[in-house]
Amino acid sequence: MLGKGRIRDSVLQLRYVSADGKIITSGAPVVKMSVDSIYIS
Repeated sequence: MLGKGRIRDSVLQLRYVSADGKIITSGAPVVKMSVDSIYIS
């Protein structure tokens, strides 16, 4: 279990350079929002 914080965020988004020079990106960073900001009345 990864828990919370920067380590978990960086594992969810992976970026590396392959042997032929291409930048490979997988996943996405975590977007943290409060319930009040997504509530629509």
